Amino acid sequence: MARFPRIFGAVLTLASAGLLLVSSFLPLVRLVQSVNGVPLLQMDRTGWGQVLAPGPGEPTISDDGKIHSPLYGIPVLVVAVGLVLAGVLALRVGRRAALAVSAAVAGAVVVALMLGMEIESALNFNDAQPAEPSTGNLSVYSIQPGFWFVVAAAATALAAAAVLLPHRRRVETEADDEGDEVQVSMLSADPEPGPSEGPTAAPERGWPSAPEATPPVPQGAAPEPSPPRVTGARWPAPGASALDGEDDLPAAR
Repeated sequence: MARFPRIFGAVLTLASAGLLLVSSFLPLVRLVQSVNGVPLLQMDRTGWGQVLAPGPGEPTISDDGKIHSPLYGIPVLVVAVGLVLAGVLALRVGRRAALAVSAAVAGAVVVALMLGMEIESALNFNDAQPAEPSTGNLSVYSIQPGFWFVVAAAATALAAAAVLLPHRRRVETEADDEGDEVQVSMLSADPEPGPSEGPTAAPERGWPSAPEATPPVPQGAAPEPSPPRVTGARWPAPGASALDGEDDLPAAR
């Protein structure tokens, strides 16, 4: 269902392009000249020229370029191609697709406004004529199906934009929210303890200290006797004689 708005918008865009292409070959406006109520000339203006009809029962002829006619089919064709490209890009979600759709829809609306102003100026010519001309000559302009196809194409393009552009913003907003949630979850997660990067210090070992060196004895001299080692002796208490407790001293060996 997430792709349905994009597919539906793309179909609307392509339909708008098709309506524009068809409108360029249909009559946009028709001029009928009559004398005393009898049609004398009929001229249909399309996007690529004018088609003349001399009268009832006469074969249809073309102006062969002798009558200047604006080629409205050129801007219509350009906008139709832009709508086709926008319809293809509408299947994707991105800034480029949104720009293409916006530009194509704007072009369709501009073409419809341009043709509308041209036809309005032609219809104003009807109001400028007297209701009952003295000579009996009358020229009447009327809107033809080609213009209504252009209006339908512009309306379809606007509908496509109304479907695609809000969907793109909604998808981008959801993507931003998901990215924020992932970032917050990554920041709130407690990091697992890992191995320390620094070198492990070797445990200190207590090496035995070297014995103190005994000073050398001069030759011919008797070595000094070492004091006897007394074990288990007790020091006299303060104020007691040094002779007290002699019984506690071990006998000299």
